[in-house]
Amino acid sequence: MSAAGRIQRLDGSTTHTIASAQVILSLANIVKELVENSLDAGATSIEVRFRDYGLNGVERFLSDNGSGIRKEDYVNLALKSYTSKIRDFQDVETVSSFGFRGEALSSICAIGSLVVTTASREDAPSGNRLEYYSNGVLRTCTSVAREQGKFTLMIMALRSMTFRTGTTITVNNLFESLPVRCREFKRNISKEYSACLDAMYEYAIICEITKFLTQSSKRKLVIGTSGNSSIRDNISQLFSSKAASGVISFHKTLTPHEAGFTERPQKGYTRNTPDQQYIFINQRPSDMPKVSKLVNEVFRQYNSLHYPFLVINFTLPNGVFDVNVTPDKRTIFLHNENNILEALKVRKITSSEIYDLILYRICFQTYFKTVPCQMNHMDLRLVFIISWTEDLCRNNQVPI
Repeated sequence: MSAAGRIQRLDGSTTHTIASAQVILSLANIVKELVENSLDAGATSIEVRFRDYGLNGVERFLSDNGSGIRKEDYVNLALKSYTSKIRDFQDVETVSSFGFRGEALSSICAIGSLVVTTASREDAPSGNRLEYYSNGVLRTCTSVAREQGKFTLMIMALRSMTFRTGTTITVNNLFESLPVRCREFKRNISKEYSACLDAMYEYAIICEITKFLTQSSKRKLVIGTSGNSSIRDNISQLFSSKAASGVISFHKTLTPHEAGFTERPQKGYTRNTPDQQYIFINQRPSDMPKVSKLVNEVFRQYNSLHYPFLVINFTLPNGVFDVNVTPDKRTIFLHNENNILEALKVRKITSSEIYDLILYRICFQTYFKTVPCQMNHMDLRLVFIISWTEDLCRNNQVPI
């Protein structure tokens, strides 16, 4: 221990480990960073595989139609504060990529073993396997053998994997440099794995034209989408076609623009807990408790016992929000948050309005033999109340 009262500079290794432990808090953080790297690289197919539910490592494989890592970037790839997304602090206000700090791979090196195998469009059909030290410095770079027009890479001497262009990242020996956290990680591996799946669901829901696959340790498919062209199709594939049939879409022109899906308040379409509520800002998964609370309050005006399935994506212009708040970038500061909440905030509908709306919909059904379900340019009050009255309309049941 240093002399009392004397201030000394920490060595680079200590500083790196301390900072990295604040960036990578869990297995879900690793999965999030790797998936976001894939999306930033333009991936159209992302696969995440867990070994022993992540206890013995996680592997991300992406095929992105030619994107990969250029040879000149191999040396700087895992060094701290090296990034291709921004050049100075002013760029943070206009950044559109998921990542930009240059911390993810560097931090992963500090808490585990990182192996990267990549082939860019320019380098194909050749590729390289890269290993890095704990400080992010490149340790080895070896060529990947070609087999029948594809690359073959042995992973843990257990199996081979082939790919054309793209990147494979394998992370092993998680948290072994942090004994206390390593013990907690192993003790809570079920929760860690569950949190990883939650993160994968978020990206699989919101990302269109991107195929997602998540496999467990037994190579069982846990999450899968087919590169669908709409969020509704993603919902159908992830949660079943019945779940998709029970959601209604809404969008409203605000500053910002808001669009999303929510469930009907009728029995059979709701949930006992708010565990499937997803909020995004420009397709970035975000924590917005005020928005969730407001939506749930509106929903409970028509169903006081349950919660809705919810997907909301706010499309914001650059410069009106700040993502550089927490290491995981889930906490976002909005410059006009009160305006958004006011736009979403709706009063409780009166009995006379309910009656008028039901009569309108009964007439609509009588003359057009259908009940409209697409809720465009309506606030949440109308979305919920129109859906709530749908069954009443079909049975011509008008409440007294």
